[in-house]
Amino acid sequence: MTTVPQQPIQLQQEEDPSSLSSPSYDPLLHLNQIFPDSSSLSSLPAIQLHLSTHLHHLDTEIHRAAQARKEQQSALKERINELQHELEDLFSAVENVKNKAEKADGVMGQLTGGIRRLDGGKQNLTTSMTALKRLQMLSSSIYYEADLATAYEQLLTYSKSRQYKETAQLLQVLLTNIRLIPGCNTAHVAL
Repeated sequence: MTTVPQQPIQLQQEEDPSSLSSPSYDPLLHLNQIFPDSSSLSSLPAIQLHLSTHLHHLDTEIHRAAQARKEQQSALKERINELQHELEDLFSAVENVKNKAEKADGVMGQLTGGIRRLDGGKQNLTTSMTALKRLQMLSSSIYYEADLATAYEQLLTYSKSRQYKETAQLLQVLLTNIRLIPGCNTAHVAL
C-alpha cells in the first residue's frame, strides 16, 4: 500500500491583483481589463457614470457607517455615564449602609451598657429589699421581745390569781407570735 503524500491545504485563495481590496492591487492591470482596446473607450461615459454611481453609493455607505459609529459611540458614552452614575449611587449606598451600621453598633453599645446598668440596679434593689426585710424582721422581733416581756409579766399575774382561761389565751397568742420570729424554734414548747 502506497501512501499519497498530502499537500498542505491552502486556506487563502490567491487574490486577484485587479481587485480594489487586494493588497497587491495594480491599477494598470485593472484599466487594461476595463479598456482592452481603443474601441472600448467609446463606453467611457457609461463607465464614468457607473463609477460615479458606485462612488456615490460608497460615499453613502461610508457616511452611514460613520453615522452608525457616531451613534454607537454616543450610546456607549451614554451607557458609560449611566454606569458611572450607578457606581456613584452604589458607593453612596455602601457608605450609607456603613454609616448606619456604625450608628447601630453605637446604639447596641449604649443598649448593652444600659442593660448592664439595669442589671446592677436590679442587684442593688434586690440586696436593698433583702436588707429591708431583715431589718423589718429584726425590728419586729424587738417589738415581739418587748411584747413577750409584757406577756410574761401578765402570765405571772394570771397564774398568781389563778385565771387559767386568760392564761391559756395569752399563751396561744404568744405561740403564734413566736412562730413569726425568724430563727425561733417552737418545737420544744408544749401546750
